[in-house]
Amino acid sequence: MDAVELPTSEELLVRFTGYDYAVFVIALALSGAIGLYNAIKGSPGETLPEMLTGNKELPVWPVGTSLMASFISAAFLLGNATEIYANGTMYFMTVISYFITIPVTAHFYMPIFYNLPIVTAYEVSAPTFRLYSNV
Repeated sequence: MDAVELPTSEELLVRFTGYDYAVFVIALALSGAIGLYNAIKGSPGETLPEMLTGNKELPVWPVGTSLMASFISAAFLLGNATEIYANGTMYFMTVISYFITIPVTAHFYMPIFYNLPIVTAYEVSAPTFRLYSNV
């Protein structure tokens, strides 16, 4: 088996072109502009629950994309590729569990959490574990 040749730093710098820098700068500028806009325009009377949950009035699209972004992380993508390389495509049998657990979670657990007067899931366990933790 041949050794893998890694590119040198000079070769990597040549690969990072002006287009790459432009995309990076635009993404950074847009993110900063959104932050500045919300910092300037944001209402001063906003409470923490209003800021974190949108007063439970957010549309489905932003909530869904936020959940997907947190579920499909870089570690998830890289880990799945490694898992399939190491153990074969039988890993995709876990997808069957998604078809069962996602509807069960959406229809049984989410309504309970939605109606609770809490902001984070940590507030659910706080009364239970307060005796054991001083956090």
